[in-house]
Amino acid sequence: MNVDTAWKTGFISEVVDTGNAGTAHTYRTNIGVNTVSGSVANVTVTLLNNSGAPVGVPVNFTVAGSGMTQKNLIMRDLLASGGGVTNQNGFLKITSNQPVIAWASKVENGTGDPSFQVGVGAATTVVSQIATGTQVAQNNVLFVGLGIGLRYVGPGSLQWNWLALLILPVVWIWTTLRGTTIEERRQAFGWTRGRGFLREIGAGVGGYLAGLVLIAIGCLITLLLVRITGARASSPIVQELSGGPWRLAGLYAMACIFAPFMEETMFRGILFHHLRQRWSWVVTAGIVSVIFAMLHPQGWVAVPALTAIAMVLSALREWRGSLIAPMAAHACNNFLVLTLALLFLR
Repeated sequence: MNVDTAWKTGFISEVVDTGNAGTAHTYRTNIGVNTVSGSVANVTVTLLNNSGAPVGVPVNFTVAGSGMTQKNLIMRDLLASGGGVTNQNGFLKITSNQPVIAWASKVENGTGDPSFQVGVGAATTVVSQIATGTQVAQNNVLFVGLGIGLRYVGPGSLQWNWLALLILPVVWIWTTLRGTTIEERRQAFGWTRGRGFLREIGAGVGGYLAGLVLIAIGCLITLLLVRITGARASSPIVQELSGGPWRLAGLYAMACIFAPFMEETMFRGILFHHLRQRWSWVVTAGIVSVIFAMLHPQGWVAVPALTAIAMVLSALREWRGSLIAPMAAHACNNFLVLTLALLFLR
């Protein structure tokens, strides 16, 4: 321990509490405070929201001289939740009458993997070191915005959508420059192996089959809207059905490889991850699914059907943590729809 970095007022840049141990894709935060001298330290921990305003009730405790005190699930104490999940996040201000070094461990509840951060003294803290919700939202706006831009203002041929893969290294590098670790990025993007590649694929296929009832309900609502309003759902994919074998092969590759990879990373990946740290999975899934549906070019009448599909994919993301299962389910859905379109619309 470097005692020269000790301070009496400092900050922990992120704390979060979205679930209990064993619940995949949720997080809990523990903190520890070390004294660097033989004197007892009286410590006060205050929770600040992402606007910098104090919330909850400050927690006071003592740390023995040349000792350490750890506080697990600190958010629940600060918000007096009685041990229940708070579904809140923010950052901490820590004050002490003796120099201390504080640290926090953000633990992924499903895997138990921690990410570690050391508190920063007030004298050296700069605004950019506080990971506010606004900054995280900017990551999502960049990611989704680039995808929308390429989808709607890019070249007319669907084959050119492969260029959207350029989004991924751009966003990866940008989030790296903002100080995230590789593990944090992998968790946020959903790029993890889960419980094994083949097992996750099997879960995705099984989950898709189980979700067909919900998807059928969404499709029925869309059909009713078409009948009532006279509006029609359309897709640019119909224009590509008359091509030769190579064009059709590219169409299947785009529908069953490109779309699942890109769209799952954008929606069930980073956007779902960000919102899930604040709200329940049902609320998060609903928001992400409606956005997903509305950004598709099939028209407003297709929103119920697309939302139902997206809800199934979101449930898989919540269940498995990894994006492998949602990608597999997405690929199954697109393969089925494209094959039916070739059989009946070509």
